[in-house]
Amino acid sequence: MSMTEKLAYIKKLRHLTTEEIAQQSGVPLGTLNKIFSGQTKNPAVGPVDKITQVLRIPIHYLLDDELPIEYHVSTSTDDGILLLSSEEIQFLMKYRDLEPHSKRAVDTMTELLNMPPGRLAGNLPVKRTFCYVTAPPGDSNPLGDSFFCGLY
Repeated sequence: MSMTEKLAYIKKLRHLTTEEIAQQSGVPLGTLNKIFSGQTKNPAVGPVDKITQVLRIPIHYLLDDELPIEYHVSTSTDDGILLLSSEEIQFLMKYRDLEPHSKRAVDTMTELLNMPPGRLAGNLPVKRTFCYVTAPPGDSNPLGDSFFCGLY
């Protein structure tokens, strides 16, 4: 995907107008219009860097035409670059808005779901299920919410 297509996609995803990007980045509106329309084929690094800061995307996402449009966020890991899809980004944005106890609940559920499936005597497969119970408001339980795990 081209830089122009990626810019349009991220701009729409972030619900930003070109005017808002101009205000936040300090890049003149006319320059942005030329970049966003594709009229400027090879924009200078300075304006592109400012745009990527406002859009919260790595600059290499825009410059690498081989990267799919939906992979717009990355981070370096021991295994190389980790690319996140828009679905994963939406999940992380929702997670970011959670209260701390709700984040702990999501973390616990993720750990439970990632546990390898077990086996009972006779090599019978075990299915697991869990139930999340929210602590009532004002509950003095230091553990807060609870999980009940069951095997069947």
